[in-house]
Amino acid sequence: AAKKDKEAALELVNRGLKAYPNDPTLTKNRINLLIQLEKVEEAKADLRKAIEAEPDNEDLHFTMGVLLEETEDVDGAAAAYKKAIEVNPDHFESNFNYGVLLINQANDVIKEVNNLGMSKADQKKAKEMQPVITEKLKEALPQWEKVYEIKPEETTAIETLAYIYNQLGMKEKYKEMSSKL
Repeated sequence: AAKKDKEAALELVNRGLKAYPNDPTLTKNRINLLIQLEKVEEAKADLRKAIEAEPDNEDLHFTMGVLLEETEDVDGAAAAYKKAIEVNPDHFESNFNYGVLLINQANDVIKEVNNLGMSKADQKKAKEMQPVITEKLKEALPQWEKVYEIKPEETTAIETLAYIYNQLGMKEKYKEMSSKL
């Protein structure tokens, strides 16, 4: 029934848009319905149009980021979040999601290292990957410091910063964040 309701709602929104093609609220409702109905390509096309009409709307850039992330386009999602942050440097959700993308890149390398065996070759590879992990964590650090700056009570930001500080051997900062937990 829910899918039928959404299809019906989409039909109404489409009719509304025929009468008022530039109505931002109807456009956003259509995008949300398309996302819920998993009509991703249509939603992307509509979002692109909405962004052209309102390039300074950080929420549209954020929604595009989420949509691209859901379709495994990490680079596209990162670019959309960065665009939202460019429009509004303190847009919490975009800063947070971009931070998650960055820390996930570091964690992917860490997982790869953890899955290596004990052979000499594996140990050599693990050692070679250490600088890559450090580099990824250093990339994620300023982003998480920004998330923390926007919402200092955000537990995930505190935990993530503690983790990064610890991994990078920044003992004082690590202690500071740990005490906040």
